[in-house]
Amino acid sequence: MLIDEVKSANLANVAIFSGAGVDPDGLASAWAFKFIVEALGGKADCFYRGTFNRPQNKTMREVLGLSFFKNIDEVDWNNHGYTTIISADGPAEVCPVRPHFIIDHHKVGEPGIIGSDVRAVGACSSLALEYIRPYIDWASERGKLLATALAIGILTDTNSFKEQSSCRQDFEAAAFCIENKDHKSFLSILNWPKPSYYNDLYAYGWNNKVWEGTVLVTGIGDIPEQRSGIISDLAEKFIETNGISTSVVVALVDSTIVMSVRSSNSAIDVDEFCKFFGSGGGKRGAGVARIALPEPLFSKVSETDRQTVFDAFFKIIVEKALQFAGDGVREG
Repeated sequence: MLIDEVKSANLANVAIFSGAGVDPDGLASAWAFKFIVEALGGKADCFYRGTFNRPQNKTMREVLGLSFFKNIDEVDWNNHGYTTIISADGPAEVCPVRPHFIIDHHKVGEPGIIGSDVRAVGACSSLALEYIRPYIDWASERGKLLATALAIGILTDTNSFKEQSSCRQDFEAAAFCIENKDHKSFLSILNWPKPSYYNDLYAYGWNNKVWEGTVLVTGIGDIPEQRSGIISDLAEKFIETNGISTSVVVALVDSTIVMSVRSSNSAIDVDEFCKFFGSGGGKRGAGVARIALPEPLFSKVSETDRQTVFDAFFKIIVEKALQFAGDGVREG
């Protein structure tokens, strides 16, 4: 733990990053460190990268009052005034500036300027709980809401403990948080309402699939950014199908080809798999890749031509994805 180093840092104006994209584990972990900084007499702003495009994340923000999170693009990071930078649930490379502290459960990249706490656990929220426990009254309203957020973060990133990365610390952290949660908020977030387009795109993706061996690759075409959260949801849904150990879901979002990967095959290094295709990466069992298209040229392309471009990329991705999965991209 880095708590002594955090206490010694300049906490007058702290920026806390919540990972590579919006997800419950990153939100909960960043929120926990905001509580710690404030308990130590400092001030902290929490930042997210991307958008709240998944209905569950939107529900979590509304139910728990997380509107104080700021988009990372709101700040000129070449001229920021933050005295200390903390990254929770994200490596240094997803941060706009190199963080002083990194608390994470992904693969180790560039270390924090002062220190890093990176451990092989299923969820960063499990580590965040270890840090926050002495600094909050869990019987208070805000304690119950934070416990709710951390519980959702753990359940989400461990896929309800189905992921191989799940460990004793995750089980014990989840038990503590669920015991201290706000039950109504917890149920509201778990039972988030699914929009009708989820069913339409699920059917489209299933009918458009290429299934070879235990690998499924499918494309759902050109979708608006506000619906892009479904890409990862479908990847998780398809891997639940008997006979499928790896699912790859591909879509065109604005001017970016987005791929979400889920795999229960321990022979496949999902992080390496995703980085092969473009910017992005992942952890054991889950990841995302993004292939940016030239935006100035792509911004005024017709809907028909956008689909043509997507179809061409999808054909190549299918071939390469099946080749990678068949070769067995192994960890380490």
